[in-house]
Amino acid sequence: MPVTVRFLGTSAALPTSQRGLPGIAIKYDGAIILFDCGEGTQRALMEAGWKLSGIRLICISHLHADHVGGLLGILTTREFQGITRPVTIIGPPGVSDFAGSILKYTYSHIQYPLEIKELQGNGGIGYQDENLAVHWAPLKHRVPTIGFLFVEHDKIGTFNVERAVTLGIPAGPLYGKLKAGEDITLPDGRIVRASTMVGPAIPGKRVAVIWDTKPCPNAYYLSENADLLAMESTFTQAHRDEADASDHCTAAQAAKIARKANAKQLILTHISARYQEPDPLLQEAIPIFETTLIAHDGMEFIVP
Repeated sequence: MPVTVRFLGTSAALPTSQRGLPGIAIKYDGAIILFDCGEGTQRALMEAGWKLSGIRLICISHLHADHVGGLLGILTTREFQGITRPVTIIGPPGVSDFAGSILKYTYSHIQYPLEIKELQGNGGIGYQDENLAVHWAPLKHRVPTIGFLFVEHDKIGTFNVERAVTLGIPAGPLYGKLKAGEDITLPDGRIVRASTMVGPAIPGKRVAVIWDTKPCPNAYYLSENADLLAMESTFTQAHRDEADASDHCTAAQAAKIARKANAKQLILTHISARYQEPDPLLQEAIPIFETTLIAHDGMEFIVP
């Protein structure tokens, strides 16, 4: 199944006429997973034709206003549309109080199931279903902040049909058992090991989403062998002092993380409003990590 990543808002704390506030969405098997939802996120989803009914999980990195200003609108619009499918929110300590307060003090009543899970500790799996898992780990920012890693579960390896025919295994249920990793016994007493009939597991796709942070060990950990690293790049090296003071990354630092983590593709986002043109960030990153792109609002990337 394809993993489609859409950049909904690619600015940092201040929106511009070209860039909205932070938000990334992944569409997988008809479900949508949101990573932060700045102001304007629901409209950006609508522009993409991605229905709010598809949202299954909302991952909140931290509670700065530019990253959560669109949460109330998403929750209430789903209610107005009569959507009954449940939604799970995961995020740092305080996310439950925040979500509860904005609903309470705007007199918003949600009828569909809404589960809110606060992530505390050193990391782990924040969400999991039959198709995927979302891992998390704390980052280094001015407030409690979390990075995320979307991981598609590994797929069963390729079944060797030619070998099955050669061994005289009849097509049908026995093929299914072997594919599921179960050894079988043929009518003539021969035992066929599943391990000899199915190739190695096919690794699932990996997408790391790392918002506001300075370089830190967990940024490397979450990015390791990622097919796509969507990484904050608020400043260029010319503003390194400001990046350090505000606990953000430069384009060069993001590229170094991608290179060290052996990521396949880096897409820079969370761009400071001071950069009307993104070329300086791209020129800084590419010499360090060649497969780098700059995100723009509405950009889609299908993980290969």
